Amino acid sequence: MSSPDPLADLTLEIRQKWGKHEEWLHEHGQILSEMQPNTELLTWLVAEMRGHVDVLLAEIPEEQKHPPICWATTSAEDAEKIWPALAAWVRDILVARFHPSRRELLDCWPLHVGAVENLLWLRRSWLLMFAPRANQNLAAEWYTRWRADAMRELGEAIVREATTSRSERCSVDMHLGRPLAGDGRQATPVEPPQLQRPSAPAPGYGVQLPPGVDPNAPGAQQWTQARMPIPTGPVKVVERGDDLAAAEYWWPQYERARDADLAERRERELVFGEAHAAEQEAAHKRLAQRYAEEDGGPPQP
Repeated sequence: MSSPDPLADLTLEIRQKWGKHEEWLHEHGQILSEMQPNTELLTWLVAEMRGHVDVLLAEIPEEQKHPPICWATTSAEDAEKIWPALAAWVRDILVARFHPSRRELLDCWPLHVGAVENLLWLRRSWLLMFAPRANQNLAAEWYTRWRADAMRELGEAIVREATTSRSERCSVDMHLGRPLAGDGRQATPVEPPQLQRPSAPAPGYGVQLPPGVDPNAPGAQQWTQARMPIPTGPVKVVERGDDLAAAEYWWPQYERARDADLAERRERELVFGEAHAAEQEAAHKRLAQRYAEEDGGPPQP
């Protein structure tokens, strides 16, 4: 009896498996041909949905494309963009349109994190009320309630911080009982000069004299003064603190707070990053040690 031929057996096995592969390829080809119309339909539907999404995103203001700001956990990179945006909004919207006094918006507000956070959410709510699909009541709430509440809470936050630090309270051009000044710039500009009562107008100034009357003639000056009375009574002078909370008063504190905040965030991220890297390295060492003890070494790729 002759011994079996291993090569012939192997050839037969390969032919059998090749036949099965051909059957599988044929079956898969049929399935793909049946799915082709559905695939084209799905591709068209996805493209159409993408177009709708692009249109909706274009209608949403840039500020709404991001989650609300958590100031405590904001990265240094994001904070570097948020600080100037907040300062510009306070200067161009809050102060320019709603005219808070320096007593309401103290010169040192950027140095108080509670005040900064209040203004951040006040700015964000102001932006949200202009969204195309925003509730119409948002504007009414902002103008009648939210702005007043935020300004009141802003002042209370400054008082709480001063109380916690056991320092003197902040006031106009004073921060925690210390005068505000930085980088050689005067924190509080010189008070505007008092209003001067106008002097008697020159003969004929702003008044049309009767025809033929010489402005320098006797009595012409009295005639013009009678028709242009000089204001009488006290002249109102704006007291310190009641003047507008213009950027020139708080800008040095803004730059000081911004720089200190960004430096602190970068340092914190550096420390946490190093700590995280050290923790990851220690975890990898513990894992390698476990493999060495239990399995005789780490698994080979």
